[in-house]
Amino acid sequence: MAHLVCITVDVDNTSAMLARGYDGRAMLSRGEFGVVGTSRLLKLFAKHEMKCTWFVPGQTLVSFPDSMAPVVADGHELAVHGWTHRQPIAMSEAEEEDELIRAGDEIAKFQGKRPIGYRAPSWEPSWATTRLLAANGFVYDSSLMADDYTPYYPREGDVHPVDGPLQRGLPGSVLEIPVSPTLDDFSAFEIMRGPDGSVLPGLRSGRDVLENWLNDFLWMRQELAKGVMTLVVHPHVIGRGHRMIFLETLILKMKEAGALFSTMAEAAERFSPRVDG
Repeated sequence: MAHLVCITVDVDNTSAMLARGYDGRAMLSRGEFGVVGTSRLLKLFAKHEMKCTWFVPGQTLVSFPDSMAPVVADGHELAVHGWTHRQPIAMSEAEEEDELIRAGDEIAKFQGKRPIGYRAPSWEPSWATTRLLAANGFVYDSSLMADDYTPYYPREGDVHPVDGPLQRGLPGSVLEIPVSPTLDDFSAFEIMRGPDGSVLPGLRSGRDVLENWLNDFLWMRQELAKGVMTLVVHPHVIGRGHRMIFLETLILKMKEAGALFSTMAEAAERFSPRVDG
């Protein structure tokens, strides 16, 4: 089996800023740059004949439909990334399910078929998330980190005592295609200041990130018979000129090393017989 690479696109645009209470004009303009970045990513993916998965909040979809329509027209997969970009861990179960259903309905209307994938905003699912996904017909999630290259079925019903051993529940029915902050452009490149004055420094050199991400793929190819490497990019982050050069260089080097690029739905199909198209 080929070693898969999924370049996934989190189309946050202004939704992440709004969910964190940032409503200043300059900050929201940084998010709106995602429209420019989306156009650049589509051009790059078309050049390399790649289909990718775009995790889109409902707020992004209804706010920027003209930007998202070409994503569907080019044959990419849309998946749910919440309705707002609020973290499920901070919601009630009813609020979380309402956002999940509302976003799924909007995507189904937009692309003509129901989405089968989900990623929690900020990778902060609740303990109810995978259960809610299963109840609402989702096939895969991409929010957790208990593995790196091997999709797995997260357990339901774990108990985590502070002073005792983990009490394991049973595997659920939603396939996890894991993620990592080490393979995320936001962690590497974006600079943000928190309400408490803390700063996410970002602004790393693309050369360093290229070396790290490529070596992650090379290790997977060397050590594992099969696997899925999940990269996470955001149009408003990766869409800057020098980062687009970095991304294309990465694609070319991974192709030379034997990578097969795929959507998350295609990756899930290879690992899970539950995907029926």
